[in-house]
Amino acid sequence: MGRIRGRFKRQVLFLILGVIIQSPLESMRESVSLANRFYIAVGGVICLLSLIFINKVLKVKTQPIMELVDVSQHAASLDFERMYLGQCNNELDVLGENLNRMTGTLKKTLEQLRESNIKLQEYLMFKTQEEERRRRLVTDISHELKTPLALIQGYTEGISALVKEDPEACDMYCEIIADEVQKTDRILKRLFQMNQLEHDDIKYETFDVAGLVYKAIAEQGPEAAIREAKILFAPDGPVYVRSDPDKVEEVVRQYLSNAIQYAEGEKEIRIQAENAGDFIRVSIFNTGSRIPESELEDIWIEFYKQDRARTRDAGHAGIGLAIVKTITETLGGEYGAQNKEDGVEFWFTLELVKGIQE
Repeated sequence: MGRIRGRFKRQVLFLILGVIIQSPLESMRESVSLANRFYIAVGGVICLLSLIFINKVLKVKTQPIMELVDVSQHAASLDFERMYLGQCNNELDVLGENLNRMTGTLKKTLEQLRESNIKLQEYLMFKTQEEERRRRLVTDISHELKTPLALIQGYTEGISALVKEDPEACDMYCEIIADEVQKTDRILKRLFQMNQLEHDDIKYETFDVAGLVYKAIAEQGPEAAIREAKILFAPDGPVYVRSDPDKVEEVVRQYLSNAIQYAEGEKEIRIQAENAGDFIRVSIFNTGSRIPESELEDIWIEFYKQDRARTRDAGHAGIGLAIVKTITETLGGEYGAQNKEDGVEFWFTLELVKGIQE
């Protein structure tokens, strides 16, 4: 019994000690668990804040670099509109400013290159057109001179064969040769005249274009009478313009000669000098056949004829309208031709002098 009691007492003692010890351990475990959760939460918040802070710092630090990359990529694509705008006050700003200067220089150089390229293309086109014009001119001159030279050669040989047998035939042949020589001389003189017009200085004067037209009518009146053409010109009074009177007179002369030559039907030629704002529009109309619309631009070309197969007209060198074109362009005016109901009208413009019209 004594042993049993002693054993029971020890067990009760152990139980009491266990309860006493168990309570602080549970409390400690809860405290440790709570502390762990707290540390984890705090650590998570710290990590999150650190990530946000690091991200902002990296963005601030890398934004100038990304901006430089963007500018360089656009520059590589020949887009020089993007500029570096960063302000981080370090070496990146220096690099950005240098990149801006480089792209600005490249942009300016590229624009100059494009302008030069356009001018070069225009020059090459002009030279090509000039070369084509030169070749066509040489061909047309050869064609125009071929006929009189062939006639001169043929009739010269005929004179040699008939000089003793038929003196009258020789005289006729000599007249034909002289006529062809005159035609050839007129062609060469007109070619020389057109070449001179491109290089002569312009002598601007204020003059009455109506008086100049009357002068041209008086000069070509006999030719018009021979062809039974009637010239009508009735201005209201003097029409003062500022230009080169000699060159303008040549334009009027060429237009009037052309009108007299091609007047048909009623053979009426009407000349007008109309006010067109700051300019005077001088027009010369003749009744007759109309010009095909497709050829209105071509008639200003040297030696151009509406019918390439037609025979040569007496004294017609095919460069009268080309001379008009050269003179008018030199004087800075405009020119043209248009079909009317019963004929064709040619025109050109001159600078009007205001305040002294009567």
